[in-house]
Amino acid sequence: MRKLYILPIQVPYTKEKNFFMSPIQEEPITIQSIKKLLEYYFKNSKNEEADIEVHFWGNSFASLDKEKQKDILQLLEEYQKQEKIKQVRINAQIQDISRENIKIWKKYKVKEISLQIFSTSTYLLEKIGIQDSIKHIQKVAKKLRWHGFTIGAEILIGMPESTKLDEQNTAKEIIKLKPHFVKIEPVVVEKQSELEKRFQKEEYVALSIVQAVERCKEVAHIFNQNRIPEIKITLPQESKKENNIIAGPYHPEFTMLVEGAMWYDVILEKIKKMNTKVKEVEIKANPEDVPNMLGYKNENIEKLKEIYDVEVVITPNKEMKKGRFEMAMTKTYDDMVEEIQSKK
Repeated sequence: MRKLYILPIQVPYTKEKNFFMSPIQEEPITIQSIKKLLEYYFKNSKNEEADIEVHFWGNSFASLDKEKQKDILQLLEEYQKQEKIKQVRINAQIQDISRENIKIWKKYKVKEISLQIFSTSTYLLEKIGIQDSIKHIQKVAKKLRWHGFTIGAEILIGMPESTKLDEQNTAKEIIKLKPHFVKIEPVVVEKQSELEKRFQKEEYVALSIVQAVERCKEVAHIFNQNRIPEIKITLPQESKKENNIIAGPYHPEFTMLVEGAMWYDVILEKIKKMNTKVKEVEIKANPEDVPNMLGYKNENIEKLKEIYDVEVVITPNKEMKKGRFEMAMTKTYDDMVEEIQSKK
């Protein structure tokens, strides 16, 4: 199977800006800037055997001027014809999607639409200035699927007044939309954003890293249970610098923290099911999974040793499929006692 490489292209926010984003003026997106980025990548890339997907992120692509959308997608279609790009994924807020947008996207062979849903709670959406409802979201998603698009959803964890239950309910509603992929992002407070004003007035309490990890993990677990093919956990605006964030669960390895926490739960559950007192286990896993299984700075291994007194050895095995693993008990407490006695 060929490797996949995602080439992200940011759609800058306008002066009106997103509720969560700083009004930092980025260079406007142009044909020239996109072409320059692509040519630089093709010239310097070491992923010659990889399938390249262009993913738009940031502001809603659907909010761009229709002629600009056509120009951008026409350029990318040319790269697709040259087999330099496999496909294009655009992002869109529900309220930006129109019949004309859909016609443009179909004409230029766009296959995937990432819907910036944020939440399916009308009340929570109103709190950030979005007038929408679950019925309208469902209607738009159904229309896009009818037109042959693969859809995904982006949701936020830690929105103003949002609870764990709200976020879990959002996940359950999104599953009904039949998404192929989902993106889960924790809310951080950026300088000069609308959210910062509420934060400074003590009208908004940001999540801690521990809280955000736990809540993202719980939502990801719901998607995993329902076999959503692609689940991505990430900080919003990945390319932004830490000094633009004044509060919230910013961490340079946030994705690893969440995925590590998910693996920890899976490993611990399997250890607990072993019908004896375990002292040591060996896990065989795909090399790509090993870092997250170990946890950030090996914290999973250390926690299992400290809390449950279990030694865990993780061995990379290319034969294992990603996301799967085999665990074998290599030593019990009885074995340890026998070893001690034999040395006397």
